[in-house]
Amino acid sequence: NIHSSLLLFVEKILLFFSVLQSVSGCKTILFYFQYTFGDIISFPRKCAKISKAYKHFAVYVGTDDLFGQGKDKDIFHRIRKPTDGKYCVFGSLKKEPKHAIENYLDKKFTPSNRTDIIKHIIAMNTTEICGKYNLLKNNCEHLATWVRYGKAYVKQPGTVAGFFLQLIPGIKLHDADEAIKSISDEELFKILEELNKNSEVEDQCNNAVMLKSVLRNPTLFTCLAFLCSFFYMT
Repeated sequence: NIHSSLLLFVEKILLFFSVLQSVSGCKTILFYFQYTFGDIISFPRKCAKISKAYKHFAVYVGTDDLFGQGKDKDIFHRIRKPTDGKYCVFGSLKKEPKHAIENYLDKKFTPSNRTDIIKHIIAMNTTEICGKYNLLKNNCEHLATWVRYGKAYVKQPGTVAGFFLQLIPGIKLHDADEAIKSISDEELFKILEELNKNSEVEDQCNNAVMLKSVLRNPTLFTCLAFLCSFFYMT
């Protein structure tokens, strides 16, 4: 039917974008709808009018209230100024105008599985383990990379700051590694069960959500219209 054909067409377009690196404008829009649990997300920051001075980092946790953070909060990050005494807190993507997926170490390391990512977030969600913000030793990127990979890094890829950080090695967070050992199986399994259940629902409606976003976004719609003839002529 028409609906199935249209969805198939959109899937082909998305596959095309995953290969075609040069269409950066369209690709940036698509990234927003491709975040999955445990992805690292970066947010560009300016400093003294330098547009790519550095990046803020967070981990995507979704809107399923897995950690009791509230459904309006879908990221976990370390901030400079504490909220109620906490530096590692949950936040919302809606407050950030620009953001992109930044799993820049995936080619070098195997990302932690969902169970370990959940453990890492639970551990860092405590004031004692999160610690105070420190630009060089305990910043937002340290948190995000440790949650995803089990080791903390600060590389600031694609920024001015990153030019000076490439040779800094990753560090082990021994207190955090010890803390995850005390997390109860009951607490862990409850979050895992909810996460897996919600993932199945997300898979079922993913195409519908993507199609809706395509039709609403002028830039992406233009890109799709431009490529329409390509797919129907091949």
